[in-house]
Amino acid sequence: MFVYICHPIRGNKRKNIEKIISIVRKINLTMPNIVPLTNYIADCMALDDDVEEERLKGLYNDRKLLESGVVDELWVFGDRISEGMQLELTSRGGGQTLCA
Repeated sequence: MFVYICHPIRGNKRKNIEKIISIVRKINLTMPNIVPLTNYIADCMALDDDVEEERLKGLYNDRKLLESGVVDELWVFGDRISEGMQLELTSRGGGQTLCA
């Protein structure tokens, strides 16, 4: 099952990416049938979140993945729902959403 991991990035970007990597590690080691999807981490490394055009491209990539039908579930992590996460949740047309 393909699961999109939804987590805030903005703010303390480095710390948030470390948290996401920890979540992905735990899923990979304890849930053998789950394939966690975090394509936005690559975009965070390749694109500049402070340049609006680049940020929008990253959000576009996320939206297209979520709309593609590939993602079976979206799991929400973190202490808040960021603007980017809200766009991801809105892009998710049906399916299971789990808030952890």
